[in-house]
Amino acid sequence: MLKRDNDTRWNSWLVMLESAIDLKNQIRVFINKNYKLISKNNLNSNEWETIRETINILQPFKDTTEALEGNKTTLNKVLQSMDFVINHVKNKQEEHAANQNLSASLLTMWFAFNKYYQLTNKTPAYAAALLLNPTCRRKYFDNNWQYLEQRSKGTIEQAINAVRKL
Repeated sequence: MLKRDNDTRWNSWLVMLESAIDLKNQIRVFINKNYKLISKNNLNSNEWETIRETINILQPFKDTTEALEGNKTTLNKVLQSMDFVINHVKNKQEEHAANQNLSASLLTMWFAFNKYYQLTNKTPAYAAALLLNPTCRRKYFDNNWQYLEQRSKGTIEQAINAVRKL
C-alpha cells in the first residue's frame, strides 16, 4: 500500500516517495485500469525521475535527523549537521539550476531550513560547543562558515563574541 505523508513529520514525504518508487509497477497498472477517471494523475518518465531525485535530496535530511536522535549526541553536532545539510542543499541547487520545479523546491527548502538555522544564533551555546571542541575550534568557523560571512560580514566574530560574553 502506498504510504502517505503527514503534517507532523517532514520525513513522511521521503517515506511516501520511497513507497511510490517501490510500488511503481502497481501504480502504473492501477492508472492504466482507471485511466479515464484519473488520466491527469498519470506520471511520465520525467516525473518518476523527479521523484527519484527528490528522494536523493531528502535522504541526507533523514540521515541527519536520525544521527542527532538519542542521548549520545553532543551540542556541537547540531551546527555541524546543519552545515552539512546546507552544503548538500547548495550542491543540489547548483546541480538542478536548470530544472524549474526542483530548483523552486530547493529554494523553498532553503528558506524553511534557514529559519531553524537562524534560531541557533539566539543562544551562543551552539557556537561555544564548536569553539570548545578541540577538533573544531575557530578553524571550524573559518572553514565552514564562509557562506555566512559572504551573506553577512562579521558573522563569525559575532558568534565568537557571543561565546566570550557567555
